[in-house]
Amino acid sequence: MPFCDDTLVLIAALKKLGISIRQKNTDLEIQGGGGNFDKPKKPINLGNAETAVRFLTAVLAGMPWRSCI
Repeated sequence: MPFCDDTLVLIAALKKLGISIRQKNTDLEIQGGGGNFDKPKKPINLGNAETAVRFLTAVLAGMPWRSCI
């Protein structure tokens, strides 16, 4: 797969937040949630993926449920 670790972590996190992501060859098909995300049932471990932390901090700050990164 031609994606770096940070990208793979972000993809996994978005899936846990209810975003549909499918890989087609080297492209990703992403079905957005219109700004709505599912509250994850378990903590999402982002490890050292700074890209995921940067994007998800902004996304999760606007959710009606508590989150912690």
